[in-house]
This record gives sequence, structure tokens and C-alpha cells, in this order.
Amino acid sequence: MLIVLGCAVLAVTLYVLAVYGTAGPAAGGAVAATLAVALTVLASGGTPRDAAGIGGLAAGGSAMVWAMGRSRRRRRAGRSALAAYRAASGAIPRLAATAERDRLAAELHDVAAHRLTGIVVGAAAALRLADPDLTAEAVAHAAGAGRQAVSELDRLAALDQRGETPTLGDIDTLLDGHPGVTCHRTVATAPPELASVAFRVVREALTNAMRYATGAAVHVRVETVPGRPDAPADPGRPDTPAPRVKPPATPADPGLLVVTVTDGGGPATPGLGAGTGLAALRQAVTAVGGTLLAGPVPLDGPAPSVPAIHGPARGAEAARTPPPFPSPATGGWMVQARLPLTPDAPAVLAPGRPRPFPRLRYGEARPHGHGRTAGWRGTAALDWALVVLAVALPGGTGLLSTEVPAPFAAPASGGLLLTLLVLHALPLRWRRRMPRLSLAAAQGVLLVWLGCDAAGWTGPGSAQLVLLCWWVELTLVHTVGAYGTRGWPAPVAVAALGAFPLVDGLTGPPVAVWATLTAAFAVPTVSTWAVGLLVGGRRRRLRAAAALDRDRLDRDATAAARAERGRIAAGLRRTARSHAEAVVRAADERRLDLVLAEAKAGLAALRELLDELRGDPAGDDPPPVIAAISALAARRHAVARYTGTRRPLPAAVEVAAYRIADALVTGGASVTVAYLPGGLTLSGAAEARKVRAMADAAGGTVTETEDGVRVWLPEVFPA
Repeated sequence: MLIVLGCAVLAVTLYVLAVYGTAGPAAGGAVAATLAVALTVLASGGTPRDAAGIGGLAAGGSAMVWAMGRSRRRRRAGRSALAAYRAASGAIPRLAATAERDRLAAELHDVAAHRLTGIVVGAAAALRLADPDLTAEAVAHAAGAGRQAVSELDRLAALDQRGETPTLGDIDTLLDGHPGVTCHRTVATAPPELASVAFRVVREALTNAMRYATGAAVHVRVETVPGRPDAPADPGRPDTPAPRVKPPATPADPGLLVVTVTDGGGPATPGLGAGTGLAALRQAVTAVGGTLLAGPVPLDGPAPSVPAIHGPARGAEAARTPPPFPSPATGGWMVQARLPLTPDAPAVLAPGRPRPFPRLRYGEARPHGHGRTAGWRGTAALDWALVVLAVALPGGTGLLSTEVPAPFAAPASGGLLLTLLVLHALPLRWRRRMPRLSLAAAQGVLLVWLGCDAAGWTGPGSAQLVLLCWWVELTLVHTVGAYGTRGWPAPVAVAALGAFPLVDGLTGPPVAVWATLTAAFAVPTVSTWAVGLLVGGRRRRLRAAAALDRDRLDRDATAAARAERGRIAAGLRRTARSHAEAVVRAADERRLDLVLAEAKAGLAALRELLDELRGDPAGDDPPPVIAAISALAARRHAVARYTGTRRPLPAAVEVAAYRIADALVTGGASVTVAYLPGGLTLSGAAEARKVRAMADAAGGTVTETEDGVRVWLPEVFPA
């Protein structure tokens, strides 16, 4: 009685540890329990053979208790995540509307404001100098840039159009409209996300140079250098041509794509800045893993090496009160972005010597990243436990057998029998991924086992252990029905092979006995297969229902984003676009004073619209989905970076990823979300203990890295 009570207490303890603890300590508890049972047998006067047999049975039982506890832990976490997802589903369309609003705000600032700023600067200079040639040039520029602004505003206002992703070659096209700018570009291509950010850096820096250093010489450099994004900057003097930089020697360290824009300083044109350009640009640079440096360039010394978030502000960036610029101690202003390249998508250097405005177009880069499997901590926990049980149950029983000779009496036959047990059990590990092949492998090992028994290689009585292993075939038949095809031969084949060990022990014609036993064995095999079919059908219905829910949410989110875009488009047509059209009409009439007034009015309208769009309309927390991690990071003054091809994931994975990201961005640290085959990873600067329990409950793992932690979450659908 005490033994039974002790085993029950031990099993409950292991179960509680598996439910409320992480995988490692729970597995350690199962091993400790097995060793404790074996040592107790030895201490009670049992033989080593008895200790090994009872310890084997305890190992199988402990493995199953551990697996059931792990399954319970994952189900609890999955139900909690699903409840949170459903409770916040109404906020997902609002999130889509907010994301669309933020995207339009960035495009309005980057595209339309750049055109109107150029018109204002050119018109103001021509009116101030009263030069006929300069006036004619300013009028022509206003007409062309005004039409481009109208076209770009029309594109932004269109409900179904988006601009193409800029490339490094588009930097040359951009600079064609600024004759006073020189460029040295030694890079032909770069990954799409880096090329787009590099283009934004140049455009924003040019816009700021027009606002705060009117008429100053501007120099643009695009190059690759070895190193890390946080290494000290060394851009050199702005008037020095950029030397061609060789790529790093090792492919594993492709280095950085560095974009530097410097101006020589000059008088500022007041009233043009919105005060948000560098802040938005910094978020875009950080989102691809880079750093943004901005500040005054000393007359004799290196450029600033302090990120703009800590550095001095310029113009409207400093409370919208532009100070005199440049100061006597500086020689202008510098903006530099240091963008990390990856081994799978490096930059390509331009051939030959660097020359101004090389006409080099961009080529597509191959996405990178490698997936992982869920491992023994996730859904495979039950499979591994079944493998242990399939070896421990017959092995322990054989060791405790009182028959003479016992199945494991001889070392050679015992070793062969143990090998067959392991080979027969291993297909359980891959039963869900390859159900039919796993069943065929187990059946093949069973045939070899029966052949060895007939030849006398496995010792007497080993065939009787087949009956203790037959539940392995039943488990695999169930898996074929649940995860494989609806073929009836699987249960029939298992029944036919399972009847062989009993034929010799019964009287009568062997074929008739075998046929009778096969029919009897077919009852449990077909029933198990039928249950598997029902379970598989239920799983498919759950997946279909989840897909329908996601489609509905996607439609609602798309409709919300479209409605928000329509609202903003209506505001654009009433304000900024009407002023841009007025600029074109005034330029056609050669009324430069009216061009200046309308361009300023258009900028003011854009500034008001941007202030409205960038406001936080709601104080609610973002919904717990992966797409909301960027909004969560913004609230924590951090940045979320997404890599890989985004795809829908199960609700439990979405919620788990969001909760882990919530812990990673604490304190303003950035987080990287990488979509990989079979799941996704989240990386950030945090202590492993803060996220280990959440990752473990979702079947994931936590790896400590040089910069923090990396969390792997497998893409697991509801069972």
C-alpha cells in the first residue's frame, strides 16, 4: 500500500512540475524520479537486474506523466491566448486603420513635402535676388515640381495604388532635380528594404538642406564599409571624393551600407519644417537594424558619432524654433545612416572607379533565413515520451521476467533485442509528419524481429514481447487516420502482421488460425483507425473555422484601412492638392509671388494634416497580434523590425509572440521579428528569465546571444 501511495505522490508531483514548470526542470524531475525508484529497489535488497527492470518501467511511466503535463501546459496557454485573441479581435481593424494612417503620413512627409519645399526655396531665392534668369528658372521648376506634387498626391489619394519601392538607382534620379548636389556612389545594388531606407535618408537630408541651408553645397555618398552599425562614424570631409571601399574578406561579415549627406551650411528658410522628419527617419533606419547619426560638422575634425536621438536638433526639430545655422564653430550639417548588410543579401559594388550619378539599377535579393523544428519541448514531447515508453515497457518487463532463460539473459541476444525495441519505437517520433512511412518502418522492424525470433537469435520468449509493443502499431494506425490518408490497408496490414506471433501457440491449420486471428485483431485496428479519421476531421474543421475567422478579420481590417485612406484622401483633395494645383496655375501665369504663397499654404496644410495623422487617437493597448508589435514598440520608444515574408499564423502563436515582444521592448529596447519556415524568431536585449516561461508554454525555446536573447516559436496549428 505504501508503495502504491508513494508512486501516486511521485506521479502527481511530476505532473504538477510539468504543468507549471518549464521543460528542462520537468524533464530533470522525471529522470530524478526514475533514478530514485531504481536506487530504492537496490537499497531494499533487490538485484541490479530488478533495479534495471523496475527503473525501466518507472522511466516509461515518468515519460508519459511528463508528456501529459506538457500537453496540459500547452493547452492552458493555448486557451488563454485564444481567449485574448478573440477578446481583442475588434481592435484589429482599428490597428489596420492606424497602420494605414501612419504609412500615409510617412509618404506625405517624404514625397509631397519634398516637392513643395523645393518650390518654396527656389521661389523665395528668386524673389529676393530679383534676377530675371533665376526667376524664369524658378517658375519653370515650380511648374514641373507642382505637377509632380499633384500627381503624387493623386496617387496617395487613390484607394488602390501604392508607389514602387525605391532602389539605389532612384537616388540618382532624385538628385537630377538638384543641380548643385554632387554624388559619389560606389554601390550598385542592395537589399530592397535597405535601398528604400537609403533613398529616404537622401531625400529627407536634401529637404532639410533646402530648408535650413539654402544655397549650400550638398554632398551625397553611398558606400559599403566593414563593421557594425554602432561603430564610430568616419565619413571624412564632405568635399573629399569617397574612395572605393573593398568588401570584407569573409562572406559572413558583409559589413554596412553607409549613406552620408552633408551640406556646407547657410541661411535657413523659416516656417518650413514640421519637426518630425528625423524622428520618422530614425525609426525607419532602426527598423532595418541600422543607426542614424545627425549633427553639425566641425570645421576641422570628424563628424558627430552620436545618434540623432541623443544629438542636437536642427531647425524645426528643436521645438520648431530654428536657431541661426550654421554656428561659427561648424561647417555645416551631416546626416548619416549605417545600415547592416546580411550574408545572403550583400551589396554589390559598382564596377570601375566611382563617378557621379552612375546609372545602375537594382536587382532582386533572395530572402534569407532558415527554419527550425519544434524540438522535444513542443508538440513532439508526447512523441518522444511514446518512444521512451515503447522501449521501457517491454524492456523492463523482459528484465523482470522469471522465465528460464529470460529474454535478456544472454548479452548477444539481449543486445539485439534491445536494438530491435529501439528501432521499433523510433518511428513514433515522426508519426505526425510521415504517418504512413512511420507505420511502414515499424512494420518492417516487426518483420525483422519475427525473423530473428524464428532463427533463434533473440532468445526464447522474445516473440511474446511483441504483444507488449503492439500498441505502437495501434498508435501509428490512429495517426494514419488522423494525419494521413483514408486508406483502409493500414489497419488490415497491422492486424495481419500482429496475428503472426500467436499462430504457433494455437492448434489447427496455420492459415485458418492466422485468418481467424487477423479478423479478431482487425476489430481494434479498424476501430482505432476510424477514431483517427474522426479526430482528423475535427482538426480540419477547426482549421477551416480559424481560417474563416481570419479571413473575416482580414476583410474588416482591409475595409477599415480603405475607409481611413478615403478619409485622408478627401482631406488631401480639399487642402494640399488644391494648393498644389494653384501653384501650377500660378507658375503657368508666371506669377512667382503667388507660387510662393500657394506653396507655403500647401506646406502649412500638409503640416496640419501630418499633426492630425501622427496624433494618438486612442489610448487603448494594441491587440495581441504580431502586426501590433510595431505599435507596441512605438509606445515604449522602441522600434520593431520585421524580416521574412509575412504570413498568417495561428492565434496562439500571434498572442505568444506579442507577449514575448512586450517583455523584450521593456526599457526602450528594439525587437526583431523574423518569419522563418516552420515558425518565427523574436530577438531583443532582455534577460532570458523574463521570456523563458512564455516561450516554453508555446513550445518554443530561448537562446542567449551576444546582444540579448533569441526566442523561437514553432508554427503549431490547433490539434
